[in-house]
Amino acid sequence: MTNDRRLQSAAKVWCACVGGIKNTGSVRSKADAVMTAEETHEATSLINGLKPSGLKSETTRLVRGVIKIVCLIRTAKPLDHETRPYALAVATLGEANATAAVAVLVLDVNDNAPVFSRATYYVVLPEGPWPRGPVGQVSATDRDSGKNARLSYILISDGKFFRINAETGKATTWQLLIYPPTQPTTDFLQASPTVVRRLWVREDDPPGTVIGSVSIASPGKEVVYSITDGDGDSRFGVNSQSGDIYIYQPLDYETAAQYSLTALAEDDAGEHTTMRVFVTVEDVNDHPPWFTDKMIRIALMEDAPIGSLAFAFCARDEDGTYPNSALRYSLASPLGFPFQIDPRSGRLMVAAPLDRETSPAYAFTITASDLAERRVERRHASVTARVFLMDVNDNQPTFKSADVVQVAENVAEGSLLHHFVASDADERENGMVSYIMLTGNQRGLFALEEKTGLLRLSAPLDFETARLHRLRVAAVDAGLPPLSSSQMLTVEVIDVNDSPPVFSRDVYVATVAENREPGQTVVQVSATDEDSGILKGVALRAIKTLQTLDREEHQNYTLTIQARDCGPAPLSSTTQLQLLILDQNDNAPAFTLDSYRTSISEGLPAGAAVLSVTAQDPDHGSNGVVMYSLRDDGGQGAFSINASTGAIRTTETLDRETRAQFSLKVLATDGGNEGPLSSVVSVTILVDDVNDNAPVLVPVTLIFSRLCTISFVFLKWFANLNQKNRMAAGMVSYSKPTKTGKIH
Repeated sequence: MTNDRRLQSAAKVWCACVGGIKNTGSVRSKADAVMTAEETHEATSLINGLKPSGLKSETTRLVRGVIKIVCLIRTAKPLDHETRPYALAVATLGEANATAAVAVLVLDVNDNAPVFSRATYYVVLPEGPWPRGPVGQVSATDRDSGKNARLSYILISDGKFFRINAETGKATTWQLLIYPPTQPTTDFLQASPTVVRRLWVREDDPPGTVIGSVSIASPGKEVVYSITDGDGDSRFGVNSQSGDIYIYQPLDYETAAQYSLTALAEDDAGEHTTMRVFVTVEDVNDHPPWFTDKMIRIALMEDAPIGSLAFAFCARDEDGTYPNSALRYSLASPLGFPFQIDPRSGRLMVAAPLDRETSPAYAFTITASDLAERRVERRHASVTARVFLMDVNDNQPTFKSADVVQVAENVAEGSLLHHFVASDADERENGMVSYIMLTGNQRGLFALEEKTGLLRLSAPLDFETARLHRLRVAAVDAGLPPLSSSQMLTVEVIDVNDSPPVFSRDVYVATVAENREPGQTVVQVSATDEDSGILKGVALRAIKTLQTLDREEHQNYTLTIQARDCGPAPLSSTTQLQLLILDQNDNAPAFTLDSYRTSISEGLPAGAAVLSVTAQDPDHGSNGVVMYSLRDDGGQGAFSINASTGAIRTTETLDRETRAQFSLKVLATDGGNEGPLSSVVSVTILVDDVNDNAPVLVPVTLIFSRLCTISFVFLKWFANLNQKNRMAAGMVSYSKPTKTGKIH
């Protein structure tokens, strides 16, 4: 990393803050440049590097080369987002004259806790017959901004009787509130006295469970009991004779935690007593905790300090009482995991330094468990979370390219001399590297491309004037604030002769016949060198073949010929030789098949197509033109062949009974002028039978036979068929002669 002092002395440009302005209004619209800084920055922390576009400069060319490195603004004391914005006047000192108005926007950090409008809220509530009535509202404020100032309210005590709206802070009753009265006792029926009974029941008690009784003593009288009011949902029933109250339908604490029933006891004399029965439903841990999301994804800056908040997990439990709805959080993680969770609040805290370049993401499981009194009744819920670390510009560029390059003194202007390569482990803008030349280019011999790092020659070099050039180049990323590193490149200038050899022609064209013996001269090339001494001269060289050439493998060659002088740093030039291989008739036609075999039906007229034979010749021109002919006319004139296409046709109608098979010899001959080449292939033609002949009977022979004492005369006719046809067409049916001698 190059220090600030070296950069300042090299460019003779300094930046100074010449004024600070407190502005409670908008400073951004009046600023030439806008920078951002977190309010947790410590004193002397680097905020940002001022870019050239932010300065109003009369010496732009001088300032642009170094302003990105030199004009760095640091804090003099910690900043506070809640206090004020900041506006600065920045000026350059020395040879460069530039000024700028800089607005510093302080980014908010969650460093203020919410504050309630009162330390204690007092509320007086009347005893009421119905739960879920309004209690009051609490309010708090947070000096932070944005999401850091969004508040949610949580009731951490008396959750059995009250609930609070997480967004508005409005509190409501959750159970019926009753001021405990003195319970009168009655042993016999009086004129409409009122008796109060209190009963308790678990919400998981099944229907039919007796929870208490409203019976009263009435000697000698028959009393009938009934529920007259307060049980609109028919959750309870009463035994009309015994007065036992029982559960009629399942109860749910979260739906109704208390019931106020009116029971009536009436005797046979018409006297009755009204009783108020308050039934309190006891909560059972019948609801597991649950998270609103199946998967939680968290984005966190990789420079989050140890002890900072990464995320606040918030599970829900629909049970009504504190032990059953209170939650504790746990984190399943391997050893050395950089996060830990507060078991009470669910706040995920950073426990170890983070580094996106080492571990860009973490996956883990958070479990929320309620605090039911019996451990076996406790319920759990889990959610998978992934923390993705967001990149922070915490890695400076690192040079990977060489620090020495050799350049010939006669390299043309604009030539590429070197490629500076620096890598930055950060991503996006934080990993985008640009290059700036700091020192060593006073004469303007070199030009550096800022984005690519390509170093090019901008003026001629001279070995006799300067044999070495040392350039210091900085690699700067685009992060806020930017980080940089520098490299010293040594450019070594090499003394060379100035004139390379020059060929007499730009392109040579020659031909050579194939199949010539190796050593055949193809063409002679010549080159001259205009340098003096041993470098000067004329070179004449013959290009010869090293092996026998085959045009069918390669029809032409493009050769690059180099001429190089004998200097200590040889110069060279090249030319091309276009070599065309001349064809010789050295390949006979080759049929696509070793032999051909086909069949054709008899009786077809003359000119019927039989088959086509094909032969190929890889030679060029007339040497590769193939003609076809019948060498041995085994068909006795029954067939003809097209000399150009090789198509064989009949010249007459064929008769299978006369001749069933033909064997021909086809000759393929190329068009070579000097001794044409040829090849022969066999063609077999089978004549398929057609049913074109009727059966014919021949003379009959009579045969007599006698067996034992019985004589039978069998007249057997043997039809000696003069059959010419075969197979299905030549098959004959026979029948036994009748008494009349006729054959059927």
